[in-house]
Amino acid sequence: MTVELSNTPFNQTQAVELAFLERYKLTPYVAHKSTSNTVIHSETLGRHYEWPENATVRDDVLRVFKDCGHTLAIDYTKTYVRKFSLEINCACQRNPSSTHANDALANNIKSRVEVMLKRTTNNEPPQCAMWKNSCSYHLYSDVSVSLPLHLLVAKHLSINFQEHNLLIEVPPCMPLPYSAKGTSRPYQPMILGQASVELVGRYPFFECITLQHVSSDSLVATIIAEPRPVYVCTTNNTRLVYSKPKFPSNISSVTLGKTFSYMNQLEEFIVQSNRRVAKTLADGGDPTEIELRDLDSRSKEKFREFIVSFNISHFNRSDLSLASFVRVSASDNGGLYLQPYTVAMHKSLEPITVDAFKSVLRTVYKEVASVDETVARFIDMYEVHTYNSYLDTATEMMAYLSYLFINNISPFLTIDARINEVMSNSLHIESPERACKRLQGKKREEKKEVYDQLVRVYVDVMARLKILMYNESTLTWYVANDNGFYKSCKSLTDSNLPCIGEWTGYDKLALDMLGQHLYSRKSFFKTTDLWPVCEFMFATMVGVFNSVTGLYTANTAFLRFVKTRKYAIWDITRPLKSYDKQNHDILKLSYSASRYVNILTNRLTEVFTHFQLAPAVIQLRDVYDIEEFRLTKFFALIQTHTDLRGAYFLVEYYPIDPKFIYIIMYLYDTNELESLLSYEKLVDRVFRYEQERVGENEWRNKFAQQMATLKYDEDEKSYMGTLLSMNGERVRDVSAQFCFYAVIIAVCMIKCRTFETLVRAFGVSRLPPPKSEHPRYSGVKFVTNLACLKKNFERTLDIVFGSNLNYFERCLTEIIVKLGMSTAFDSETTIELVNMVSAIFVPINKNKKLFIFFGKKDTGKSLICNWIQELNSPDVARLTRLEEAVERANITMRHNVTIINEVNTLDSSHIKSITGNDAESMKKFFSQEYELQRSQSLVYGATNNIIKFYSHKSRNMDTDKTTIDRIHAIELRGQQTSEAEYSADSFFMMMTESKFYEGIMNCKESHSANALAWITYVAYYHNRDQNFRPVINVHNRNVKAYKANVYFNNNELYAFMVRSGLTEAEGFTMCKEVLINTVKRSIEDKISSTITKLSDFKLKFSQHYNLALDEVSVVQNIQYTALIQHIQNNMSTIPSQNGIITRDDIDARLKLYNTVLDRENASVFFKLNNKMYYDPTDGGGVYRGVCFAKEDVGSYEIRDETAGSSR
Repeated sequence: MTVELSNTPFNQTQAVELAFLERYKLTPYVAHKSTSNTVIHSETLGRHYEWPENATVRDDVLRVFKDCGHTLAIDYTKTYVRKFSLEINCACQRNPSSTHANDALANNIKSRVEVMLKRTTNNEPPQCAMWKNSCSYHLYSDVSVSLPLHLLVAKHLSINFQEHNLLIEVPPCMPLPYSAKGTSRPYQPMILGQASVELVGRYPFFECITLQHVSSDSLVATIIAEPRPVYVCTTNNTRLVYSKPKFPSNISSVTLGKTFSYMNQLEEFIVQSNRRVAKTLADGGDPTEIELRDLDSRSKEKFREFIVSFNISHFNRSDLSLASFVRVSASDNGGLYLQPYTVAMHKSLEPITVDAFKSVLRTVYKEVASVDETVARFIDMYEVHTYNSYLDTATEMMAYLSYLFINNISPFLTIDARINEVMSNSLHIESPERACKRLQGKKREEKKEVYDQLVRVYVDVMARLKILMYNESTLTWYVANDNGFYKSCKSLTDSNLPCIGEWTGYDKLALDMLGQHLYSRKSFFKTTDLWPVCEFMFATMVGVFNSVTGLYTANTAFLRFVKTRKYAIWDITRPLKSYDKQNHDILKLSYSASRYVNILTNRLTEVFTHFQLAPAVIQLRDVYDIEEFRLTKFFALIQTHTDLRGAYFLVEYYPIDPKFIYIIMYLYDTNELESLLSYEKLVDRVFRYEQERVGENEWRNKFAQQMATLKYDEDEKSYMGTLLSMNGERVRDVSAQFCFYAVIIAVCMIKCRTFETLVRAFGVSRLPPPKSEHPRYSGVKFVTNLACLKKNFERTLDIVFGSNLNYFERCLTEIIVKLGMSTAFDSETTIELVNMVSAIFVPINKNKKLFIFFGKKDTGKSLICNWIQELNSPDVARLTRLEEAVERANITMRHNVTIINEVNTLDSSHIKSITGNDAESMKKFFSQEYELQRSQSLVYGATNNIIKFYSHKSRNMDTDKTTIDRIHAIELRGQQTSEAEYSADSFFMMMTESKFYEGIMNCKESHSANALAWITYVAYYHNRDQNFRPVINVHNRNVKAYKANVYFNNNELYAFMVRSGLTEAEGFTMCKEVLINTVKRSIEDKISSTITKLSDFKLKFSQHYNLALDEVSVVQNIQYTALIQHIQNNMSTIPSQNGIITRDDIDARLKLYNTVLDRENASVFFKLNNKMYYDPTDGGGVYRGVCFAKEDVGSYEIRDETAGSSR
């Protein structure tokens, strides 16, 4: 229909329509699109526009045109699904003398349409609205129909009214309400106040045709296509469907049946759609204007086919537009469906490498990734592990995703809400309540008819959404729930089936019918692989968390789980409910948490300095005295910190006479630190005779010559500057660190009574007043109590972390300090503790370890286990013994984490099975069936003791190294006790005893657990290896020491070797004769009650190491403990920016060993530990950026010359 506004200026109509289009954000329709939900054509503007998908278009939004009119119309040639409508024109348009149509006739037609649509849809009477302009009418309804059904109903109606001079038709472009034939002559509602109707066709819709490969009497059209013809036939009854028919490609011709020749619009739709798709694919055109450089021609064709398939399944249009795909996958629903959409694309492009596919993703999502960091993160971190977690084919995935999209199923809906949404769409009933009202007063047989339809739709929805699944081998049903996992049940009732009772009023008749229907349709719910193995993903109540990407994806049927967690990482201030900006907030908080992880990893010493060290050292001025034994503890503690620059300000608090500091430096340089911390040892090393004979004069005379050489700048403004300027015998160009240690040693000596003679000799018996003070400590008085410790904590937060922290940041700081207190602020141990907990983000025990927290009481072992429990709840098992986990129906397989409260004893076979991820067949309760379970849970435990191993309930003293290596334990030394139970006279005393008062922090335990989740995940994200496994340090001194202790107490052979001075050490080798001679001497010394002769040793050795000593000349991975320690001291290195180690340097160190084998051991140790520094380009090769850690180590003394090797 051509519309003319002859009396309206063209530009005025254009302006009105443009304003309307902009207001409702209509976008221009791209010419290559064949179909869309609703395409609007403007005659005035001469262009097509597309309504936003899923946007409601009702006649009332067009009221703006009620006076002036418009030229907007729905283009029916570009869509398959539409609301039923008609254009009714009076015959006077062709014959002016004809009788004009009137309102009575129009109402008659409207009534007939309502009857026909009710009969067609077998549903409630439709809503229809009639609009008129003179003797022409437009009819609109709220019933969604297909193109063929629309034409079929219109044809029957036209026949019924053929005696009237009317033209009843479905026009190519159907004018919208208030369309105009001239100035101020728009169509108007025939009845004022009539019900408003929606104008956009929606899924699901009513269909009357089917595609088949056999012709029938109801043939509508014949499609000649490869590989065989397809026949379009009408069905006996209309039905509700969710997608348009998939017409074949490569069509040669389309021929309409004789009785359906009026369906020329259908013929045109099939031909034009096919030509458009075929031509685009054939000539390789890419209207998206993107370059897929990493794809070959076949892959590019697959990509185009995928995009066409997406547009057909989601929008019923067969074009190559990427815009809708990008928006639906990456922008809608907060991008929570991005992962399954991209995996579906990946599967459709197979075979293709991950790198090539990531290049495709970067091209496809280029624009959105530039403004949405979650999309950019997902693409960067997309890996094969994500792809492998999905077992469905690309076709199956797209069918499921399109079903969600068509039914407007967002990831934020509950299971009940999802089912209700689809059932409401399918049954055309607004809500379950309305369904129950319709049943009121109906007889049993009438109810059965309603229930039959309702049950069929319900079962179909359960199957298509995959909410219900059936395991035929164990006769078990699994029902999805809102918590993200499937719950098993032997039988289905209204109590475990979602929302069915809401639709039936919990009528037993309906439930019986449903049970029968489900029983007969069990095959619908069978799944070949119930539980896909998701190595790096797990279910939570707010979506599936992908540990590789650090993002959530929606809970879908593709990833199925039988256990869940509350969350992985989450904003604790928000309700535990998924929302659209979820991943954006997660990423934002991850960036914030990264700063705190950096502090924990690189600046924990600063926390230690201001929380513990500075208060303890400053308070020393007011302490009466300190015990000598505490000095060794104190310096052992501070030497675990490699960078104490943040504590150098403490030097200014004690400007002791530089001459005395010089003496300390001299003694430090000429003796070991250990000698300086014991007056008796110091006297013995310096004077070489009895302590009683050393007085003040002896000390002064001993160092008179050295004191005479000392020079320093007394005019330096700072005390540190004065110390740095010192120049004397053996002391010149000193470092700030050396000065710091010397001053702290001097302060401790002055406060320790045993050094009284020494300090009096140099006139430093009293500590001088500070030269300058740190501004944050000015005027602070330290009192050894909880209140002061809290102030120390707050001051530490302000100095290290900054002020004005929000609650999230406050919790992060508290968890860092809490972990530091448990580890006594040992950086290496704290980092390893974080690494151990971070393993919870990989649900499979990839490291194959049993994680143990070892230590005295009150060190936080149980608290850490409580946090782990909180982070993995509700599916957590907490037991007293590990054996209970095996005895109680494979508990380690049913839970995310198994926590053992007291790991005192272990069974060798159990620990190997549980930590080795061995699959096991698990017996169902009250059943004889077994179900194969593939993954064991992580196992954490706490203990105060050295673990003992048993086998078959008897003590196992032959536990092998492989079993011992499954243990990964760290020692927690920092005790947190109440102020009432523990009393200390100073913070120095508390520090040397690694004790703190509890009650310093305020965060709830659950909030502390949440903070721990952020710290451990961010640490995992930045530190994991290339295979995304959590990085744990098996060479951690803490870990190695505990394992060695366990090994010693659970293996008689190893204990014998240790007592003989031997140890296991990877990379070292030992001469067999030397080993045998050593063993013989130990047997003669009777150091073992079970190994009493050489044959006993050889037998145990061969059984334990699978190596017969009589068949080898060299034994690998065993050596003298003393030699190993010497090589470690002699050949260890430290990074140095300008350092170079040459072959001559290495040879000079190797000369300290007298045998070839010892030199080879030292050489291998050096090469293995410094291979990253090797530069082969410079002559014979050098090691750059590194230098030896120690000088003057001394030669290794030979203990057994007859054996030809050192001991």
